[in-house]
Amino acid sequence: MNVLIVDDQPSIVASLLTGIPWRTMGVENTFSATSSLAAKEILLKNNIDIVLTDIEMPVENGIALLSWIREQGMNIECIFLTSHPDFFYAKQAITLGVVDYVLQPAKNEDIIRAVENAQLRIMKAQRMIDLKTNRFTSAAQNTVLRDFFECWPDGTKSEGGFTLDNKLMALKDMGISCEKKASVFLLWTEIVRWSKIPSDAADFIGSFQRQLDRVLSFVNLDSVSYYIDDGHVCSVIFGPLSDEVVPYIRIFQENLTGELGMHTHISVCGMAVEELKRGLDFLSAPERSENAAWETVRDNRIQMLTLPSDRDEFAALNGSEKYRYYYQQILEYIRQNLDKPLTRHHIAEHLFLSPDYVNFIVKSCIGWSCTDLIIRVKMSYAKQLLEATDMPVGEVAVSAGYTSFAYFSKVYKGIYKKTPSETRRGGG
Repeated sequence: MNVLIVDDQPSIVASLLTGIPWRTMGVENTFSATSSLAAKEILLKNNIDIVLTDIEMPVENGIALLSWIREQGMNIECIFLTSHPDFFYAKQAITLGVVDYVLQPAKNEDIIRAVENAQLRIMKAQRMIDLKTNRFTSAAQNTVLRDFFECWPDGTKSEGGFTLDNKLMALKDMGISCEKKASVFLLWTEIVRWSKIPSDAADFIGSFQRQLDRVLSFVNLDSVSYYIDDGHVCSVIFGPLSDEVVPYIRIFQENLTGELGMHTHISVCGMAVEELKRGLDFLSAPERSENAAWETVRDNRIQMLTLPSDRDEFAALNGSEKYRYYYQQILEYIRQNLDKPLTRHHIAEHLFLSPDYVNFIVKSCIGWSCTDLIIRVKMSYAKQLLEATDMPVGEVAVSAGYTSFAYFSKVYKGIYKKTPSETRRGGG
């Protein structure tokens, strides 16, 4: 396996060449370049498996270099190095098939982890190639995977003679490590419509899984997907469902539309691994409804959120009475709890909705995120107090739910272009 390091700072290149135990990691040759142009010459002359490249380079940056690599049809895994934690960069990186995104200055263990992740992805891709040599094998594998998860033991009880320990040992044989007390989540993809002619199931599930692997590599999660029928795919993802993961799932959904022409409605359901059977039964139930979802959330055993298909298709919901009703409930809850540090999760728990659904309602009705709405309602209340009362500015901040006066002043000035004290002195 060969690695190419690209960075316009020779000191960083030297540090990576000498500081990482490349031989121990199974890397035979390491190449280096201090510009995109020099990197292209190396790529054209050598069989490179993994590229580590800085994003911010003069003349041509790392994103342009990777775009060129993809245009050449080179099957190379790429890791971006950058000093800017910009999610826009991360989104571009995922679109180009980057395996990881490491912030500089990076520790050696971060680089090692990213390279190991790239090596794992290369091995997975090779396994997919091996499977494609026999189309029946792909179909058979889907059947086996579906049976494997649908016969999951319910809690501590066995299912078909298999206990939870048996299942976890089988996962280990698949290369997936999952402990008995671990968290998992299900990604249930409903295909709403196609804008391209779809491939048959044997090819489609491989493309679907590659898109999912591409995104999940950024949060270091393993997954397994199998298709239920022409309209549904189920993915089991091994790790906790967190706020960090949700934006990447949205990117995955957008990539399905852009690259596969598949417009989807995605439901995500988080739980302990021993509750996996219950989650599968819930998501696959034909009579599943909103009320059932909220009841499931309320018992604290399953965490649920939904990502509707194509945002522009849902813009027409602005005038919907149902969404306006929910929006008024959200607004009223914020006004009744101005002195508390509110988040969309607090509102979701109060209304028995998922946090993402709360955010979607607010955005559909007024075009803001739920966080923006909370801030603006609080700041409007604070401005009224500053203009109409003699309450000390510090107490006004507390009344608006802010324990840090400095942060309150910063947020206030960001909205009204003047400090709270200036508002008090100016009378508005």
